[in-house]
Amino acid sequence: MSKMTEIITDEDSPRFYLKRACEHPFFIGRLFVKMCRAAKIPCILVKGQVKSTSYDTTNKNIKLENIWAVVYVASSWRFVFPHWAFVASKGHQKENWMLVEDCGQAFRTKFKASDGELVTHVNEFFFLTDPEVLKYMCYPDDSEKQLLTEPWTEENFFASPYFSQSYFSSGWILIRPLTGQIKTEAGRCFVDLSSPEADSKLKYQLFFDQSCSESKFPQEFQMDRYVTMANQGLRKESIMMRLPVTGTYKLVLAVVNQAGYECNLMEFGIVCDYVEPEIRPFPPQPQNQYGFTETALKFGLSKPSHKEGTVQVKSGEKINISFNVPSEDDVSARLLHNTRTPEQLRNNVSVGRDNNRATVNVKLPADDPSPEYSLEIEAIKSDKVSRTVKDKIMLNYLLTSDYSWQEARYKGVREELLAAMQGKNLDRLNRALEDFIATKFQDKGEIEKAKTALWALCKEEMEKTLYNQKLKEMEECLIKIANTCVGKEAREKFWFKHTQQLYWNLEEFLQNHREGQLLTGDEVNIFKSSDDAINVLFAVFILLGENQSELSTWQKIWTKMNQITANQLHETLITFDDSVLTREQVDLAEEKLMRCDGSFHGDKFHRTLYLWCLNRVKSFRSREKCTKSN
Repeated sequence: MSKMTEIITDEDSPRFYLKRACEHPFFIGRLFVKMCRAAKIPCILVKGQVKSTSYDTTNKNIKLENIWAVVYVASSWRFVFPHWAFVASKGHQKENWMLVEDCGQAFRTKFKASDGELVTHVNEFFFLTDPEVLKYMCYPDDSEKQLLTEPWTEENFFASPYFSQSYFSSGWILIRPLTGQIKTEAGRCFVDLSSPEADSKLKYQLFFDQSCSESKFPQEFQMDRYVTMANQGLRKESIMMRLPVTGTYKLVLAVVNQAGYECNLMEFGIVCDYVEPEIRPFPPQPQNQYGFTETALKFGLSKPSHKEGTVQVKSGEKINISFNVPSEDDVSARLLHNTRTPEQLRNNVSVGRDNNRATVNVKLPADDPSPEYSLEIEAIKSDKVSRTVKDKIMLNYLLTSDYSWQEARYKGVREELLAAMQGKNLDRLNRALEDFIATKFQDKGEIEKAKTALWALCKEEMEKTLYNQKLKEMEECLIKIANTCVGKEAREKFWFKHTQQLYWNLEEFLQNHREGQLLTGDEVNIFKSSDDAINVLFAVFILLGENQSELSTWQKIWTKMNQITANQLHETLITFDDSVLTREQVDLAEEKLMRCDGSFHGDKFHRTLYLWCLNRVKSFRSREKCTKSN
């Protein structure tokens, strides 16, 4: 940023603030607040901790301070981070990290320390940022300025994942672990994500911390097969790590979209304090990741017997993996191992065909006590005339006897379920319960307890929705609850059906009201000729307590109608207390109602209002008759 060298004595002048902002980017926030207040926009300066580019997921002692703003716009308080919106840091690098693996390729790349440089830009991400997003990046000293229904603690903030801004628009969702720091189990750990429908490829880099780790990274270790990726069902991917050296690591995940654009998603700090003796790498990795992918579906493969990329096996066991394939396509398969060649394993794998069903038969070697192999299946589309390959695809599975992955996943899924049960986040609890049920692990009563907690959160959210009486919120709430793990049972409950009926009533009411509001200009004359509609609206407003003089013409009635929102009118009608009516009001309303034939030619909106007025009149006459008889 260019410097302003002039001396400015007026510390309240715009030029003073501009000069200070040029000298120190943090002052941009103060300048922004000053400008908002000058424009009569409510704005508050916020101080706190941030996760900037120099943040380190492996060092909890790093405290990075910054300032940002909270502004009041469009009837709500939202965040603006002026510093990050206009200034970015490029090229920051610490010298302690060494790149050891990059998407299956071994490296020994050491970096020189660099503070990087500040560059000016405009980043709209940090204008009116959603509090549910910014909570991962900023922690205000004043917890009330988080703008969250459930404020985080400082511990929550520093334990949370370290997301880049690209993560929130990528479509990728971190399933587990929901933390920025991972502790391995005997050198093993994993990261599970949900991928978007659009084609995008996940990439990873693994770094080793040379300064914090007690162990040194031996030169003989080739880190090209200690990390692997596997599908765990369609659009669910796992990064599995089996680290060979104790120490501190950093995992950086990025994504490449169809256009070839690459952006970082998130980072994790990994602490590995114990590894098993002679820990082995994964088998030779395939070009495509393990598991049945959407690419396989597009190729024409379907109905796989195994969707997940990892298959648990035992020594000498026979495994059959089958799927549908176009009858004209050829299928072949081979096994890959760390020390045994595919030729040595040729008799351990075969392919059978039954029309369009292909079955790959594998017999694990009986002389291998801890088998772990890559099963590589190739499907080929050929031109039968020219005998040339038109297209082909690889379908891969990791056959492993390492059950620690299953145990680690169970532990992680269970811990997340228990943590979600203690919170008040319906989406998180439902997702955790879905994962726990899908893993088919031993249930020790967790499912029933989680469902009970989920029931409570569903009812609580429904009550809030009913209180607000907003059509869109009601619709979203009903859909959300219907799609939870307790959705089938919820749809049969009285409180769900009651809310559903109110939603239908409100939807019909609002639709009819909107149809009425659309009558403007020349179309209003059409409405003018509908004497029945005018008489009904007159009766409604008289019964609600409006002055007769304000309803003397159809124009006044129509103006009155447009001064009240549909929600307000609906709420007023359903909560109306008949006991406040007077005889004068009822007489005036009844006189107008007697001029209507009550059909309204299919106009449900005015028909509903007509029936409401009739019921009010009947109720009043009944009470009046009872009073006289007494």
